[in-house]
Amino acid sequence: MGGGNSKKSQSQRLSSSPNLNTINNSEEGSSTGEGNPTDHNGLMLSKEVIDFGNTSCPLNEIVLDQFVLTNNSAKKIKFKVESVTPATCKISFLPATGQLPAKKKNATPSRKIDVKLQMLQPEALNFRVNLRVNNETLFLTVKAHPDKGVFGVDPTALTQAEDDGFEVPEIIVEMKNYLVSKDAFNQEGIFRLAGDAVEMKQLKDQINAGKKFPKDIDGIDVNSVANLLKVWFRDLPVPILNVLPTPTILRANERDVVIDSFEKELVSPQKDLLGWLLNILVVVAVNKGNTKMSEQNLAIVVAPNLYDPPSANPMEGLVMSQKATQYLHNLLLSELENRGEIKKK
Repeated sequence: MGGGNSKKSQSQRLSSSPNLNTINNSEEGSSTGEGNPTDHNGLMLSKEVIDFGNTSCPLNEIVLDQFVLTNNSAKKIKFKVESVTPATCKISFLPATGQLPAKKKNATPSRKIDVKLQMLQPEALNFRVNLRVNNETLFLTVKAHPDKGVFGVDPTALTQAEDDGFEVPEIIVEMKNYLVSKDAFNQEGIFRLAGDAVEMKQLKDQINAGKKFPKDIDGIDVNSVANLLKVWFRDLPVPILNVLPTPTILRANERDVVIDSFEKELVSPQKDLLGWLLNILVVVAVNKGNTKMSEQNLAIVVAPNLYDPPSANPMEGLVMSQKATQYLHNLLLSELENRGEIKKK
């Protein structure tokens, strides 16, 4: 807001034509840790997440970002970026292939990789591309968020509602109310069984267009709505558990650490969102005789929508995902104990 001499707080428009604009996201740096390079056997990555989330991405506008590869080893490094791009966007890396000579006494070779993204549909993006380095494969995560709709946008920008003592976006309350009206939290496999892909796509488009849950879809499959609720959480610009420090996630097996972090480290809107979701999961777990969804089962199918491992290393990412599942499991157990549904250990 305000003066033109202020530091760039929004993406810089570089050029425009009647139908195509270009936004530069690289000069500001990514919110995922530009300036904190990670070392992968001598290859230094300036960042592992190409996050266009510091500004919404209008449809058909080109957004630019970049990252830097640095060879800190005594061996030549060959690299190749391989991307299976979703149909909802176009992305390119320049250069996509190349090599870095070995590090010398007075020279550390590096290469800047430019990234160009164009969103074709108002869908939040969160996908991985392979970065092949000699005989090793690393993951780079690409994230972007639309400027319209209710999926993949800042939750505080949406109309809020009070529900079960929490202030959360009205749209997820409407989805929950539909599920309650269909007794979905007492049905076998809720949150585990897949919804109908076509039905989910149509419903998501309707919700994004009207920013309300349609009232004339009485016959829609509850599994489609339950999965769409998970998608809403997964598409958040910053996943709920990603706001927690990594050491906290790594100690997810310690119940006291989990409870303490929920009470003291999470703030709104993440704390309200997670507390609201926990209320739903507790109901489903209490009904596990019918739902067949134990606390562990619920944690396994829901936690991946609440945490996005930031590491480019596949094994590290797997470990962190397991820790996030453990975190949610312990939080669920604690809530069930507090409500007297299970005995305290």
